[in-house]
Amino acid sequence: SRLAPNVRSQFECALAIRGWRAGDADAAWKHFNLAIHAAVESRDLERIAWAHLHLLRFAVDTRPADALTVILPQARSAVVRAGIPSLTAYLHTCVATMEGNCGRIDEALRHCDLAESLLELESNAWVLGVTLLNKGSIAIVRCEFPKAANYFHSAIAQVDVNGSSRTHAGA
Repeated sequence: SRLAPNVRSQFECALAIRGWRAGDADAAWKHFNLAIHAAVESRDLERIAWAHLHLLRFAVDTRPADALTVILPQARSAVVRAGIPSLTAYLHTCVATMEGNCGRIDEALRHCDLAESLLELESNAWVLGVTLLNKGSIAIVRCEFPKAANYFHSAIAQVDVNGSSRTHAGA
């Protein structure tokens, strides 16, 4: 509680992600919400947006679709207020995952393409790596295996820049 709110928000996000990856969805949910609360307290628009985006991405994997009807608009609003292209790109990447999970492959690809175009304005190797994983997954669903391999190789190349072992493992 003695930490600055923006640092506390980052710390809570880290605890949430650790809980998520360890399979403790309840702890992750609690820490993501604490992260959002601390971010709002900090009044740092970028921090607020990241906290909402991390919660959204977690919810895409772990919560029923009806929960996303509340979480997605809140995340979208936070991202719009921040006005940072790489945050908007990650929002589109999260929505692409959500659409893909629902079988709306064309819509998922459209969101991936939007994310990539936003990353031309402001690069972010981690977001690009995740976007390429999504595009590779879409290519697999479409039985476009050489194209999928190219996307996965490109995602691995981003790991040299971003250091994400999860992107590497996913690819």
